[in-house]
Amino acid sequence: PMTATWRNTEVLVGEAADTVAELKKRTDGEIITQGSSNLIHTLQQAELVDEYRLVISPVVLGQGKRLFAEGTAAAGLKLTGSRTTGSGVVYVTYEWTGKPLLGSLSEDA
Repeated sequence: PMTATWRNTEVLVGEAADTVAELKKRTDGEIITQGSSNLIHTLQQAELVDEYRLVISPVVLGQGKRLFAEGTAAAGLKLTGSRTTGSGVVYVTYEWTGKPLLGSLSEDA
């Protein structure tokens, strides 16, 4: 079996959605992944993502990988935190709320 050298890290083996679902059941605390759009898409489809922590840079590249791939099921997100740096970088945290409420963009929605 593979072992991780980082503290508080576990190497998961097997089908991603199944192994992460099992890890969530036996873990008290946060499970974090970063940098793997394929893994995130798999976890999104299985509704295993509870929170998104995004870093938004004031740069338009015009291309790149999408966070929400085409065909991703609609999901409601609630803003739970935000911070903007002096250079315009925005850190936001969204909590997954389940199925989205559609039809209004009002401040109260």
